[in-house]
Amino acid sequence: MGSLLQQTAQQATKRFVATRVAGVALGTAVPVVGWVLLGVGIVASVGAALMEPTRLEAWARQTPFGKGPEGQKFKTQAEQEKALYEALGLEVKSDTQEEQAA
Repeated sequence: MGSLLQQTAQQATKRFVATRVAGVALGTAVPVVGWVLLGVGIVASVGAALMEPTRLEAWARQTPFGKGPEGQKFKTQAEQEKALYEALGLEVKSDTQEEQAA
């Protein structure tokens, strides 16, 4: 009878230790997974921001010296200047404003 009691006690002890070890492992794994997911999110956000051209980069690509497709290049100097002002967020000067200033 004593042997059965010892076996039961040993099994209970092993089960207790196993559940505690699993609980500690899970408790330390959850924060690690959170940090990994946070890092992946930051890298994805920065990567997306770097891949998307700014308005000024898009304008430069359409200039005669830009690397954009020929069909999307500016046809006139006035069109190019207007797009530059828009890319910089400045007020576009119209021809009548320039004539009045002169």
